[in-house]
Amino acid sequence: MPSRKNWLQAAGIAWPRLTAAAKARRTLTYEELAPYIATNPLSVGYALSPIQSYCMGQLPVLPPLTALVVGKNNKLPGAGFVAWPLDDLEGGLRLVFDTDWDSIPNPFLKFTSNEDEDAFVETLLKSPDQAFNVYVRVASRGIAQDIFRRAVRKAYGNQCAMCGLTIQAALEAAHIVPWHIAAPEQRIDPRNGILLCAIHHRLFDRGEVTVSESFRVVFPGPKKRIDVVTVVDRHATTRLSGKAAFLPNRTTLYPSVEALKHHHRTHKWGAVP
Repeated sequence: MPSRKNWLQAAGIAWPRLTAAAKARRTLTYEELAPYIATNPLSVGYALSPIQSYCMGQLPVLPPLTALVVGKNNKLPGAGFVAWPLDDLEGGLRLVFDTDWDSIPNPFLKFTSNEDEDAFVETLLKSPDQAFNVYVRVASRGIAQDIFRRAVRKAYGNQCAMCGLTIQAALEAAHIVPWHIAAPEQRIDPRNGILLCAIHHRLFDRGEVTVSESFRVVFPGPKKRIDVVTVVDRHATTRLSGKAAFLPNRTTLYPSVEALKHHHRTHKWGAVP
């Protein structure tokens, strides 16, 4: 196996194998699929991940194609499979078998050998002004959100910008200007992102906390919508107000001030210098 595997290109190779299995109404084992993408069974999930993301990111959502790949002994998808409840795997497989996959073009077919998720993430971190060009390359393939998340996580060193939490399972890459109204380049630009723990992400999206133009945490919201009752509440909210946010090491990856202003206007904060 190459030392730096191009998993997007591998996904393009795996796609027709999966759709052929769906047409034949059968599953594949990791051992069966591995030789086609020149890897070992334990690494097959890396090629399945972008396919899963693509299916889940379409509107309407596509059936869970990667449910077809199962363990040789337990006949279940691996730990990275999240596209369908395992207790209703048969229902998910029926949807996959009944789908006309011939009518859906292989979304990973045109990735070249030097285009993989790692390369796109590094491009965004080194040259965030290239966000539009990266978005054009990946948007139709359903992996733009994954690349955005990876870039923001790496930029912030896996640390919540507000409270400093570093437990990875609790960290989420938040869009400052929301995805559904963001310009194409903003959707994937790490400067339109901020890494937050799940609690502060929820509060940020609701406009009950923000980051000022001078990159300080600000609580409470203009209408004081947060009910701060316990000591824990205060530590998670008002005690943080005025403190400098935890930011990327590179100033070029700091949150966009224009994006922050949009957040302030949207939630009627007024000027937050």
